[in-house]
Amino acid sequence: MATHSFDKKIFKIPELEQRYFGIVYSEWNSHVTEKLLEGAKKAFAEYGISEKKLIISCVPGAYEVPLMVSHIIKASYIPVSGVVALGCVIKGETNHDEYINHAVAQKLMDLSLQNHIPITYGMVTTLNEAQALARANKGYEAAISLLYLLDSMNKIARI
Repeated sequence: MATHSFDKKIFKIPELEQRYFGIVYSEWNSHVTEKLLEGAKKAFAEYGISEKKLIISCVPGAYEVPLMVSHIIKASYIPVSGVVALGCVIKGETNHDEYINHAVAQKLMDLSLQNHIPITYGMVTTLNEAQALARANKGYEAAISLLYLLDSMNKIARI
């Protein structure tokens, strides 16, 4: 299994602690998604972002994640600097997982590009439950990736 080791990075994001962020997670496979959520919250906390600055929303399944991400970006009275999308799809007897995974990934990318806002992909897509549990750190990694991307975007904006 490929993993990325995130060393504690120094991000130069103006007023980071004052910004708001969204986290959308699915309830389906909650024994995995709750760990994803805890990891994302831990990553934000490590960079001084309190839970009060997180707009956290739970949806039934992975397929519903993009709609709630869109709602947080467009309908929230609080502007967010980015959104972490979390969910877990485990392959079953049919190919439904492939359709769900493709649709969710494509729509999240579309939303990110259309709204010019970072949306990171913390969706665990595996063949079995053991693999899903082994990848439950992806919530942490998705939140760090969001901060990393914001930092990179900020650097380009200052050039």
